[in-house]
Amino acid sequence: MFTPMFTLSRVVAPTIALLVCLFGSTSLRAEYTVLSGMFDGSEPNIAALQSSYCSKGPSGYRQTNFTVSETGNYRLQDAFENMSDVGGVSVHAQVYEGGFDPAAPNLNVKDLTGDGYSNFSKGVAYTLVVQDKCGIQEGAWALVFTGPGAVGSNNVVAVPDFTQGEISANDPTMDSVCGRGVSGYRQSGPIRVSRSGTYYFSQPGEPIGPWVALLIYTAPVNPEDPQANLVPNVLAHTGFKLRAGQDYYFVAQQCSGTKYGEYWYVLAPPAPFRINPGLSGTWYNADTPGQGFFVTFYEKLNQAFLGWFTYADNPAPGDEYGHRWMTAFGPFEGESAQLAIEWTGGGAFDSAQPIPQQRVDGTILLEFDDCSSGQITYGWGLDGSGAGAVSGVIPIQRHTDDTVALCESLYAGPGMPGPL
Repeated sequence: MFTPMFTLSRVVAPTIALLVCLFGSTSLRAEYTVLSGMFDGSEPNIAALQSSYCSKGPSGYRQTNFTVSETGNYRLQDAFENMSDVGGVSVHAQVYEGGFDPAAPNLNVKDLTGDGYSNFSKGVAYTLVVQDKCGIQEGAWALVFTGPGAVGSNNVVAVPDFTQGEISANDPTMDSVCGRGVSGYRQSGPIRVSRSGTYYFSQPGEPIGPWVALLIYTAPVNPEDPQANLVPNVLAHTGFKLRAGQDYYFVAQQCSGTKYGEYWYVLAPPAPFRINPGLSGTWYNADTPGQGFFVTFYEKLNQAFLGWFTYADNPAPGDEYGHRWMTAFGPFEGESAQLAIEWTGGGAFDSAQPIPQQRVDGTILLEFDDCSSGQITYGWGLDGSGAGAVSGVIPIQRHTDDTVALCESLYAGPGMPGPL
């Protein structure tokens, strides 16, 4: 029984270059299909799937149906096995022919060889089940199918063309960044990414063709000086930090294994930003001093609480300071929170009497671009002093950066492979 533990051979890279070991073949070009999805904590749990080495008890799983366009031998591999330490979810995968029953997870299991090969037939509906190996992470998972045909599934993602190619005797050569003499390379570009951040890559399993090094440059590669304009890796063997608006050139260079043949790799953008407890704290708009917000996120409750300290548009006579404060509470999802505004008034300092009066009026949409900036979109019918309808947008930034590192660590990692 196949246990897709997907043990990846790690190439010891020289400090001057980042190596990504890939696989290929010298046979007819194989189809390359990536399936991907997210674990978000809402998935149901089952005991460890058959042959899974995880011993931590039940963990979450996702399932999807798939078909193949051509009958033949396919290989299934975990693309994020070597990214589990940076936020990628490594999965145990199992294929079923005849349906999957979570109450009987060992029924209808499709036999797979120890290195992930199996024969699939055109026109047959299969079920793929992926399970977080040890039930300890949320985030993206990705699997790679290679074989004679394409794989059809709701979880298929479109990947950049340059992540698949073939090195031949007709390609240009330069000194190998692996220190193995001169070898061929393929260059793609210019390429721009849609947002700044760390872009993660992975080899999908053991190579069976040329191993290549993945190099990213800020200008076309100079074969006389392969180190010029080279973007350094920021995480050993796993990622490059790229900026939106910058032209990049992606170079795949044969490193070891066979001299010529096909190569594949998976490249994943940064995980989508999502609200997390690291955003809790004080926020303000630099253009309006003396005002601000206290925000707290309750992850287990999936709720956000906001306190807004500001001033009335038209303070009433005798209202020397014109202070106004309101609170807002509501759920969050992804990078935004939708909150209902509650107004409180009529109380007295340090006294239980008179009892303050509270009413709900208006909403706040709280959105974040990253761990340091965001905006508040507000609107209500009354502002607490009898004024008319009010609405607007306020850009906000952190008052201090004490928890930025915590915030970044809580959502860092690869997102689903796909368009950059």
